[in-house]
Amino acid sequence: MASLVIEEVTRVRLLLPVDVVIQYVLVRLVKQFVPTVLIASVVIFALIDILPGDPAVIALGPSATPEAVTAMRHEMGLDRPFAVRYFSWLADAFRGNFGLSTTGVTVNKLLRGTLPVTVELALVAFALGNLGGIALGVVAGANHGKLLDIVIGVATTCALAIPSFVAGLLLLLAFSVQLGWLPSAGEVAFTQNPVEAAKHLVLPAFALALPIIGYISRFTRQSLVDTLTYDFVRTARAKGLSERVVVFRHALKPSLIPVLTIVGIQLGGLLGGAIVIEQVFTWPGMGRLLIGSVSQKDYPTIETITLLLVAAYLIFNLLTDLAYAWADPRLRSALSGRQTR
Repeated sequence: MASLVIEEVTRVRLLLPVDVVIQYVLVRLVKQFVPTVLIASVVIFALIDILPGDPAVIALGPSATPEAVTAMRHEMGLDRPFAVRYFSWLADAFRGNFGLSTTGVTVNKLLRGTLPVTVELALVAFALGNLGGIALGVVAGANHGKLLDIVIGVATTCALAIPSFVAGLLLLLAFSVQLGWLPSAGEVAFTQNPVEAAKHLVLPAFALALPIIGYISRFTRQSLVDTLTYDFVRTARAKGLSERVVVFRHALKPSLIPVLTIVGIQLGGLLGGAIVIEQVFTWPGMGRLLIGSVSQKDYPTIETITLLLVAAYLIFNLLTDLAYAWADPRLRSALSGRQTR
């Protein structure tokens, strides 16, 4: 058994060598990630800078004296030129120091309390959406043209048509208000009470996962239907293999290659979708923090969260490309050849 595991690990490593992966990641970071983050940071900082309202007045309150406002503006660096303030903010951000919120608390402290909660919600929704979407897509594709395929198609169309916040409200009405099975708001840490934490997490995660289930299911179904027409699938059937073996052993992996691109896009959009869902379910995550910061004109927090969302989206796209290269032999060969030249 141990020898088989070692052989499998070696085989996977040979499929995509570590040095090739490192070179590819470095090239992507230099050519795409860093320039895109820098451009996004300029745009974000400039847009926040032209918004109406003085952060110093917001921090001190409307009854503050002009002298106090002037002192606060100097303390916050608002009396410096735009370029000086931008590069100072960018340098602090790369060092992990995101400044002081207008509430008097550092942005780092606010993120430490909200970012893990949002990541937890996004990861659970990501797992539910992709596992459910792939499962439904495989069932629909294997039963192409039958009643089960039609039923799943109607259900996934509804999942795509209904916005996440509407689905969240409907789930609250059904399972919290009418049936009383699940709590309607709040969050409980898994370290405190795993059962209660799961109960609080189910509804927001499922509401956030519904559009993903719809997208992944439809792409998986169509990809599987196309793959089942290929020659190697007909050859497997001609050998007398059962339909289950044909689908899961021969057709499923090639069918999932196009789906990987959609998976990466959905993962990047989850953090943005979580902003709305967190409001509906009073989930104390980064989305609620962002909306509260907008209403309070807390510009440092808005800048930080927006920049983190951009960086997270780019990282997810990079991971998607690596997964695509691992799954697709043609792209893997092209990647290896390009890196070795």
